[in-house]
Amino acid sequence: MRAIYLILSLSEFATALVSPVFAFLFFSTTSTLFPAEASTAERAFTFGIFIALYKFGGMICNPIFGAMSDIMGRKLTTIITLGGIIILAIASIGAIILHSVWLFITGCFFFALFFASKPVCTAAINDLSKEGSDKVKNQALVQFFIGIGVAIGPVAGGYIADVNIFNYDYMFPFIILLICGIYLIFHARFFMRETLRRRERSNLDEQFKFGGIKVIFKDKLLISLLAIHILNQLSWGTYYDFLPAVAKAVFNYDIKSVGILVGFVGFWLIIASGIILPFILKNISGRNLINISCYLGFAGVLAAYLASFFPESSIADFIFWASTLPVAVGDVILFCYLISRFSMSVEKKFQGAVVGFIYITGFGMWSLSAPLGGYLMQFHLNAALLMSPVSMAILILFIFVIRNREFYKSLDNK
Repeated sequence: MRAIYLILSLSEFATALVSPVFAFLFFSTTSTLFPAEASTAERAFTFGIFIALYKFGGMICNPIFGAMSDIMGRKLTTIITLGGIIILAIASIGAIILHSVWLFITGCFFFALFFASKPVCTAAINDLSKEGSDKVKNQALVQFFIGIGVAIGPVAGGYIADVNIFNYDYMFPFIILLICGIYLIFHARFFMRETLRRRERSNLDEQFKFGGIKVIFKDKLLISLLAIHILNQLSWGTYYDFLPAVAKAVFNYDIKSVGILVGFVGFWLIIASGIILPFILKNISGRNLINISCYLGFAGVLAAYLASFFPESSIADFIFWASTLPVAVGDVILFCYLISRFSMSVEKKFQGAVVGFIYITGFGMWSLSAPLGGYLMQFHLNAALLMSPVSMAILILFIFVIRNREFYKSLDNK
């Protein structure tokens, strides 16, 4: 599993390295992607389009590559998906040189179309996991190593983004991204072993019949868990995507501060998946785990939204930073538990398809929140964050409605 965990961690580090730069490429007056006189409304609207296409690409690729990995195997599919990093790096460097925001957006879209290493590697980990709590623990490790990349990448990106290469701002992180992408393909080719044996693989006919996904829609519990996942991802996607933009546009953070802020999210992912989740699995039932995760998420996103109304206040600034703790902890605990529950519901030959489907629903919500957030930012710079507490409030209401249903209560026995 070590080779897979390294791929997850390094690929997240590489892509997180450039994540703080995105907000500055759109909102900084020194960015070469826009003329200096471009209005904030124009930049915000284009930023929303960028995120929407970025997430839409991910929404398309995750189920496709997840299903492909069930047919072709995890290793070859992983190598193909890592090519997306090369696309992002080259397109971004070209866009900065050519002063083309649409080349950048197009490159990001095609990156998202290919970069599906998380669902494929997640399926590979599931291949090597036993049923039950072992899957949850291994999914926690997946998020732990992802968290390492998410924690270190933005901080490093924030510091190296100011390095001026050939008189171009914000280019250096993409050069490092290119180097990481090349190494990752080499690493997957020579160090990752195949986890899905040929006799366990599915075929095209089985995939086109959606054999694995049909299982979800035949079970009331799984349908309810899917609804919980969708609402949570709508909140999480809004928060994570617009946190850097609000930090830059509302709180006037510099790029280093934005990088550290996003890195805090990754740090809490590490703590939650490496320490908190293994502990609570032994002491908390499934229903209570979901409840606690949702309450934490709601408290965090609501605090961040309210704090963004008072950017001059040091207390509000502290709350804005502190919100990363409950949001990240709540999300990662809930995600690990849910994806493990879905994984346990299908045969091994459908692991990639089901994991890909879970990711597509998440990316679908992220794609929905992006244009809405960009549109709302035209009216008030922090308005995009409003969608997070609203969706979490609906989620908590949904859980309240189903709390005493027998199928939902069965989570306490599994």
